[in-house]
Amino acid sequence: MRNVKVVVQVKLLPTPAQAAALAATLRGCNMAADRVSVVAFERKVFSRNDLHKLVYPELRAASRTRSNLLTGSVSIGASSTTPPPATA
Repeated sequence: MRNVKVVVQVKLLPTPAQAAALAATLRGCNMAADRVSVVAFERKVFSRNDLHKLVYPELRAASRTRSNLLTGSVSIGASSTTPPPATA
């Protein structure tokens, strides 16, 4: 049996409260991915598994974002090919 991947484009029509929750979740995921990228370049660790061990406890303690989303952020941060921008 063949595996078939179906891609569907949908338009979200959230209520104002749902839109605010979605925006907060995306901000949390982006902040987590940025932190992973910083740690990766500071420590020269680019393996997703090694980065997960290094940063996941910190991210989980500092965030109200769900754990599966943080794990995705670790993968995103691990796939960075350029250092994060310097913050002022």
